[in-house]
Amino acid sequence: MRLERLLLEEFRRYRREEILLPARGLALHGENASGKSTIMEAIALLSTTRSPRTSTDRELIGWESGLPYGFPPYARIEGTVQRGAGSVELEIGIAADSAEATTARKQLKVNGRPVRATTMVGQLRSVLFTPEDVALISGPPSDRRRYLDLTLCQIDPGYMRALSTYGRVLTQRNSLLKRFQKDGVNPRAAVVASELRYWDDELVEHGSAIIAARSQAVARLSIVSAEEYNALDGGELALAYAPELGVNAIDPGRVAARDAAAFALREALEHRRTDEIRRGVTLSGPHRDDLVISIADRSAAAFASRGQQRLAVLALKLGEAALMADISGESPLVLLDDILSELDERHRGQVLERASSLNAQMLITSTDRSLLEGPIVRDLERRAVVEGTVVSHE
Repeated sequence: MRLERLLLEEFRRYRREEILLPARGLALHGENASGKSTIMEAIALLSTTRSPRTSTDRELIGWESGLPYGFPPYARIEGTVQRGAGSVELEIGIAADSAEATTARKQLKVNGRPVRATTMVGQLRSVLFTPEDVALISGPPSDRRRYLDLTLCQIDPGYMRALSTYGRVLTQRNSLLKRFQKDGVNPRAAVVASELRYWDDELVEHGSAIIAARSQAVARLSIVSAEEYNALDGGELALAYAPELGVNAIDPGRVAARDAAAFALREALEHRRTDEIRRGVTLSGPHRDDLVISIADRSAAAFASRGQQRLAVLALKLGEAALMADISGESPLVLLDDILSELDERHRGQVLERASSLNAQMLITSTDRSLLEGPIVRDLERRAVVEGTVVSHE
């Protein structure tokens, strides 16, 4: 899998920039805030339809967009992807109603045809490494759930459909629970069981699919990430999926993993019905699960040093790339956004060597030109990023 062309139009500080990417990749250098990370963000957006830097699409539109001509603000990203099955054209358009608008609409296209996110995600697979990724370990469970979801959505369209449907069902179920709470409905009343039955069935169907897929993926990811961490640090890294239903609710090695998850989830919903109505919110399901990361059998968040946490996240991301390549048969793009300065020389070399071994197209950014002179990186074509413009390396 290769990204051959990237077009940014009115995207953050880029007015219009077309970048042709060599098959092996690019090494980009430039000062802070020059626009290097924006290129990485655009590629990640084409991969997942979501920005890794903001949840507000309006922020992606250049603030001067449309002003010279009196047009509403807009941004556009295009990418030409070469895959084993042929070339694919991807496009994301983002538009706001006015310069004062705080929200924006997003349109997705594949080969010129409007599509849903479930069709676009997975057309271009990428793994992004940033210094902020250490929050995967030190941050809240929602960060780790999001990481798992973005990884699995790029691999499995069925997972993304289940996740999307689950989100809608959860919203509707919570709305019903809030109404029961507000009206003071008795949890044992017949109307409760009658009105919740449909939403419970939907939540169990799609929630169990998510739990089973996550559990099975984490079991595989744990093996490859442990190998990567051992190569980087010589230590022992372990990942474990922690469903809110309990660690014994599902065995990822079982053929009937989804059935087991469905049984456990339905039991939990029935057991917590009174508490759910009292609090007006769904208390069981994959929206409350976590990914436990351990080093030498101890919590990485509680006991690991900052350096160990950083290496653990790097191992996790390298394992993610290897897992994507193994499942899809094509290596994802590897995006190393200013992480070389976070590592000592030995670990820089190891990370680059492990990433290079995937035979993936790599994009690497750095504010320090000297970090682009080392092995592997110096073999990539180099360009400079200056105030939202990509120029030839000087």
